[in-house]
Formats: sequence, C-alpha cells, structure tokens
Amino acid sequence: EPSGMKVVSGQKGIVSHFVTVTGREAHSSQTHLGYSAIEGANRLMSEIYAMAAQAQAEADPKSGYIPPWTTMTVGLVEGGTALNILARQCEFVWDLRWPHTEESAPYIARFQAAVDRLDAELKARYPDGGAEMRLRGASPAFAVTPDSPAEQLARSLTGDNGLEVVSYATEAGLFQAAGLATVI
Repeated sequence: EPSGMKVVSGQKGIVSHFVTVTGREAHSSQTHLGYSAIEGANRLMSEIYAMAAQAQAEADPKSGYIPPWTTMTVGLVEGGTALNILARQCEFVWDLRWPHTEESAPYIARFQAAVDRLDAELKARYPDGGAEMRLRGASPAFAVTPDSPAEQLARSLTGDNGLEVVSYATEAGLFQAAGLATVI
C-alpha cells in the first residue's frame, strides 16, 4: 500500500456493488414501446452522486482523512446494443469509502431503497425488467487504536510518532475486526 513506510493508524472502509438494470429493447424511434436500461442506471448513478455531495457538505474537516468525507464513485459502466436501440441491460459498479468514525449502512440503505423503487417501477411496466444490487466486495474501516501492541511496536521500530489516517483501503479493518492488533 502507498503508506510511504509511515505508520498508518486508520483507514477508510470500502464496499463495492454491482448494479444491473434491465429494461425493454425497442427501436429508438419508438421509445413508447420500451425503456432504456441506461436511463434507469443513470437515475441510480445520480442518486450515488447526490449522496456523495451530501456527504461532502456534512464532512468533518478535522477528520484527518484526505478527502475528509465519505466518497462514492461509479468506476465502470457497460450497457446497450446499438445506437438506435433502447438498451435492454446496463450494469455499473460503484464503491463507497467511509472514515472509521462514520458508518456505511445509511448510504447503502438509501441507495438500496432507490434500487427497489426502480425495480418495482420497471416490473410494473415490464415483468422481465427490473433493477438489482449485488455485493462485489467489502473491507471494514480500520479504527485508530494508538495503544494497540502492533502500533506501539511499529512506532518503536520506526520512530514515527505522527498520527496518520488514509483514504485507501487495505485488509487492516478485517484483521482488527477479527480481534488482532493491527497497523499499516
């Protein structure tokens, strides 16, 4: 990890999800006969960026993290068949990274509610349509524990006594959650 061989005392957690929207194909001149999955995915991605803007506005600037807020991004989008066909399917992957002083659950619940609303809307129009979110992977935040034996050992070996937290994710949160003294 890019720690620069400095003692890192805490990190943001990360969770990522696949989101799949299934619409109904139709010719682009006949939009009333179908629904573009890309349109539905765009609505959901807009929700992610609205949550991200809210998290930024509510961030504690003294958190020590750079950036200090919970971040949410869409890193991959795939969908469509042709320029003149409403997309039957669109899939994207999004991630959420939160400081150890916050929780990810409210953001995930809010987004899941948006997915559920779109799913119900699409199924009402097209029984084979819908929207779903599936977990891709997760690693919990690594909370600052300056008295842990691992951190004390690392500090005694390196002479590094500064408190540093990072926005990238490692497995440190998993080790800490398992009850192991941990340091990056």
